[in-house]
Amino acid sequence: MEISGFDVNPDNHMITIHLTDMPRTGARTTNTSVSIAGSPLDAPEEVSGARGTVVVFGGSAKQSGNITVTITTDEDTFVATSAEEYQVEDPHEDKDPVILSVSPTEAKPGDEITMRGRNLAGNAIVAVVLGGRSINAPRTTPTAVYFKIPNDMFPGPYSIAITGRNIGVRKPTRFRIMVVPKEAG
Repeated sequence: MEISGFDVNPDNHMITIHLTDMPRTGARTTNTSVSIAGSPLDAPEEVSGARGTVVVFGGSAKQSGNITVTITTDEDTFVATSAEEYQVEDPHEDKDPVILSVSPTEAKPGDEITMRGRNLAGNAIVAVVLGGRSINAPRTTPTAVYFKIPNDMFPGPYSIAITGRNIGVRKPTRFRIMVVPKEAG
């Protein structure tokens, strides 16, 4: 079992955790628990093996950290921990988006890039700016922005900035991407 990602509804603090390879042994599930940074959350509101989701209230989370889901059946125990951290909202914290990493840093046209950080979804990131060129960011979460290198992008180094509803015209980041030539094929 693995956590492939999670979504947070900022209006009601519900966290929908997406799981792959959920236990489908026919065994009866006896307990499902969720914790953040080792601190248990309230019992899940919904567990769906068919959809591969666990829905839990995250408003009781006391600290930021990785999410761990434990599913116990009458035959075995399955544990999965998220790769990205759930971020607890601090009402006194600056809400500007912060980009912490970009991966990969070298890509071909058509490749998907992932930028990880915090305060991303609430700022409605609408575009990534590569070397002055605005590129649609079709998928964002509170901690990640996903976009593709355009097929007609020329090889070379590009600085990265982001634009969005709450961040003014353009916010530069400290990251660069090296676009390499697409392989002939």
